Amino acid sequence: MVKSVSRIIYKLLSKKHGLRISSGALDYLTEIFESTGTTEESQLSESLDYIAKEYVAQYGGTHPVQKEHMEHVFQSILQKTQTKQHLKSKMDVQTEDAAQFLAVIGAFEVPKLRYNEESKSFLEVEQTEGLLNAPEMRIQGFRDRYQLIKQRVLRSPGFQTRSMNGDRPPLELTPIIHLRGKRPGSYLLLGMLTSIQDGKLYLEDPDAYIQVEIGDYTTPGSGLYTRNCFVLAKGDYTEDSKFLISTLAMPVPEPRTQTIKSLNTDVDFFGKKFTESDSFLSKVEKRAQDCSFVVVSDLWLDQSKTLEKLRVMFQGLVDFSIPLAFIMIGNFKSTPYIMNAENKRQYQEAFDQFAQLVAEFPMIAKMSHFIFVPGPNDPAFGNILPRQPIPEQYVQKVRQKITNCHFTTNPCRIRYCTQEIVVFRQDLVSMLRRNAILDVTQNTHEDVAMMSIEEHVVSTVLDQSYLVPLPLAVKPIYWGHEQSLMLYPQPHLLILADKHEPYQSTYEGCKAVNPGSFPNTDYSFSIYDPTLQQWNERYISLSQSNSSLVLPLDTLHKLPKLFVALLVLHLIKVMTDTLAVYYCFLCTLSKLFAEFVEWSHSLQKSADELDGGRIGVDKTLEMEHIPITRSIPHPTLVRGARIAVLLLPHI
Repeated sequence: MVKSVSRIIYKLLSKKHGLRISSGALDYLTEIFESTGTTEESQLSESLDYIAKEYVAQYGGTHPVQKEHMEHVFQSILQKTQTKQHLKSKMDVQTEDAAQFLAVIGAFEVPKLRYNEESKSFLEVEQTEGLLNAPEMRIQGFRDRYQLIKQRVLRSPGFQTRSMNGDRPPLELTPIIHLRGKRPGSYLLLGMLTSIQDGKLYLEDPDAYIQVEIGDYTTPGSGLYTRNCFVLAKGDYTEDSKFLISTLAMPVPEPRTQTIKSLNTDVDFFGKKFTESDSFLSKVEKRAQDCSFVVVSDLWLDQSKTLEKLRVMFQGLVDFSIPLAFIMIGNFKSTPYIMNAENKRQYQEAFDQFAQLVAEFPMIAKMSHFIFVPGPNDPAFGNILPRQPIPEQYVQKVRQKITNCHFTTNPCRIRYCTQEIVVFRQDLVSMLRRNAILDVTQNTHEDVAMMSIEEHVVSTVLDQSYLVPLPLAVKPIYWGHEQSLMLYPQPHLLILADKHEPYQSTYEGCKAVNPGSFPNTDYSFSIYDPTLQQWNERYISLSQSNSSLVLPLDTLHKLPKLFVALLVLHLIKVMTDTLAVYYCFLCTLSKLFAEFVEWSHSLQKSADELDGGRIGVDKTLEMEHIPITRSIPHPTLVRGARIAVLLLPHI
């Protein structure tokens, strides 16, 4: 009996999971399974699968499995089991407070993981201390990005075996160093675009580099191609050791669900992972239907009108529903911060006024979480990413007035139940377009030419699995904390706060949004409903008597009759010499609202069709049989469409 169980354990761990198990660990496992009566291979297989995942997550898969390590793994499994049973019993008698499953992860708290080609798994590496690190960390960062993208690309269907692709042979990546000594011909390369010499473009991988040429004969796919971004390049290797690119594409993307399934591990890429199971967290998430996130970007606290509009927003939310969290994104001052006494005073006064404003709404100050993300013009030591939190000297009064406030980094991460949210404040649209080596507006391929600049930005960031694929001279970063810029696996929600006009788009299952600039969009803000995973824009309206209304754009079509009725009542009230002017004004507004009703119904019909998946844009540009631009649902772009509903006095 002992021999049989030992053999089964050894076979499953070594053959199925690739682990080298020591005799002490084998005897330990055998004793445990025998004592519980688990001797059948099917039962052992299920249990050992879970144990192996836990072991690899904690210790990796390269070293022999020792007894003491296995004992520690069993203790952690036991603790998780007891926690789940306790929470399950609690949930049967009461609804969990969703706020306890909200976690804010700063850039310097993100786990650092590295892909191991031997074990084909991600292993956690030791975090670096301090902001400034050795130069070799910069090179290691590029290698880590390359290995992450390579393993993802090789997992895509086009690179799999012939049996998975029917009659068509799989694509094959050629390492750049293998081109040496090869005859001229057509090859497919994966590498990073870079400039080793001025005026020349190169493609580089961890082992070698080669000069490349891009011309009228080059067909680019979707995305904004910049130096320091990784690309798939198909072309011809010439006798003078140059590579003429005929087809250029971003790395093949991978939806979040596929990434999780392929990795088959419980490794925490995001940070602050909850010990509760996803099924439990999903139940909490569904029950908390009133939870919402309010997002405001470019919150210029030194402007009196901004504070006035915030007061209107808070009042409307108090009357409607208290949000779980406010995500307040910088810049927090209308002019760039300069390190001098006057700017320090103005900056502190701005936050003091904000704290006093929030204190006027005790329910919000006590119940809601406030998450402050600094912008490019806020106080920091240099324009380097990740950006540090707002210094404590400016926010002491905010901490006194608000019960739950989080001053975090840029970028930052938010974990809510089962959902992962990434928040990043940077003017990415203009920055990526300004540094692109190809003008996407001149692309002659019909499907790529149809894409908006916002779609190109979203696809670039998610295809690169990286927030800022730009040269370090353009956007410097702290090399030792580059993991905070990674987007792997893809988050559920990606907030790319930008001064560009608001937009939202869904790409490979990830919802990417830009709330826009609060003062530059007529003081509009956004609300995210995590239960429905919906992003809605709201507009603040003020009347002369300081009455307020906060309306979703999708409900404006219900207002024309009420609006006209209120105008008639006001006409009867005033009855002045300007009656004729009011009458013309009424007629004009009635006509405009009638047109708006017809337009809103057609827009709603189109949105319903988009949600049902009946409308799609087939963006396919073939590289042999692999699409360079993917078939993606047409994104919902929010441009303009803001209707100001002005309340009349005494309503």
